[in-house]
Amino acid sequence: MELVLQRMSEKTNSTYGILFEREKQQCFVIEDASRVVKVAGKTRVPAGRYQIKFREVLSGMTKEYRAKYDNFTWHLELQDVPNFKYVYGHVGNYHRNTEGCLLFNLGVREQKGEWVGIDSVRAFKRIYDKLSKALYMQEQVWITIRDEDYMTSPF
Repeated sequence: MELVLQRMSEKTNSTYGILFEREKQQCFVIEDASRVVKVAGKTRVPAGRYQIKFREVLSGMTKEYRAKYDNFTWHLELQDVPNFKYVYGHVGNYHRNTEGCLLFNLGVREQKGEWVGIDSVRAFKRIYDKLSKALYMQEQVWITIRDEDYMTSPF
C-alpha cells in the first residue's frame, strides 16, 4: 500500500495536510510546524518516504489505546525517520497532541491562528482499520510525505 501525505498549509505551530491512497483522499492530517532546528515534540517530520510498521511494544500509550479502541492492537509507526523516534499515526486535534506524530482527522479548520482537526477518533479508526488489515496480510505500507506546492503536485 502506498500513501501520500500532501502538506497543504502551515501556521506558526501547526501544519495540515491531506492523506491519499491511490489519489483518493482518505483524511486530513494535523502535524507540528517545520523548524530549522528541531525542537523535541514540536517539530514535524521531514518530507520523505517512510515505511509504516506496527510497533509491538506494550507501552502505556498502547494500553490506553487498547482500552479505548476495540480494533486497536499496536501503534502504526513510521520507520527510520531521521532524528525522530516513535513517530505514530494517532488520535488528536491540536498540534499540542502531536509530539511530532501524524494526527488523523475527518476535517480541519483554523482556530486562533492555528490548524485544528475535526473528528479525529472516527478518522483514526477508519485509517487504523485499513492500515492494520494490510499489515496483518503481510502487505508493506509506505507513506510519502510531500512539502511541494499542492497546485504543482502530479495528482
